Amino acid sequence: MNSFFTGLIRAFFLRCPNCGKGKLFRRGYTMYEKCPACGWRFERESGYWTGAIALNLVVTELLIAIVVVPLATWLAL
Repeated sequence: MNSFFTGLIRAFFLRCPNCGKGKLFRRGYTMYEKCPACGWRFERESGYWTGAIALNLVVTELLIAIVVVPLATWLAL
């Protein structure tokens, strides 16, 4: 359980998941290839777009519900 919170804190501060000292990004969206402190190699895992796809799906469904539900209740009167 402790390692989960440690990983979460390191992710929040954009630090290396292995050592917690090195930064993940040089500037903007440019990642280091390896951690400057410990040399851990950063790689993208398969399915790393899954979070973005899920977020876009949920936001789109919420927007549709916000628009359609008031129209449906108005037309039902």
